[in-house]
Amino acid sequence: KIGESSDIKKGDMDRFLEFMHGLGLLLHFPASPIVITNPQWLVDSVARIAALAERTAASFPYNQGLRLRDIEEYLAELREKSLLHPDLLPYLWLEYSEAERSTMIE
Repeated sequence: KIGESSDIKKGDMDRFLEFMHGLGLLLHFPASPIVITNPQWLVDSVARIAALAERTAASFPYNQGLRLRDIEEYLAELREKSLLHPDLLPYLWLEYSEAERSTMIE
């Protein structure tokens, strides 16, 4: 979108993203429109997901409106199927507001 709004040709933007990806300054895969400008953020997020999978449902605070049974089900899906339920995102990104989390997963 940035390239389009700046009148940068698609081929030029693709080469730029490939170059920056090669340097490790950002993550971009040609089949995806997503660009991650901070690769360490992705590494940290994956580590948080792995740590989350190790937790027990009883260790979760209940102020998020989730039932113990739901948390147990979501953690089982994460462990067994590698599926992260959106209701677990607040526990991964505590430092971000709900609006910021929504922007990150759009």
